[in-house]
Amino acid sequence: MQALGSLARFGLAGFGLLAIWLLTTADGRLSRVLMGVGCALLAVAAYVGQDLADRAARNRQLDEAVARKDEWEAEHGPSEESER
Repeated sequence: MQALGSLARFGLAGFGLLAIWLLTTADGRLSRVLMGVGCALLAVAAYVGQDLADRAARNRQLDEAVARKDEWEAEHGPSEESER
């Protein structure tokens, strides 16, 4: 999952910079404007992908913590917090 996050960060920076460069040097050329908009969309997709990877990692950690708590309660009985 970390590799996916690293690739998303690279894509975000790379496509974002490319979009800025294409849009600032377009000089009215439609092809550069369209490529710049496309790169901006890819940068947004990279950001969304990075966010999803981070959330998946966080959710996995939470699931593991809940599983450890359930295992501990099975061995030692319910905790005071779960009785409330």
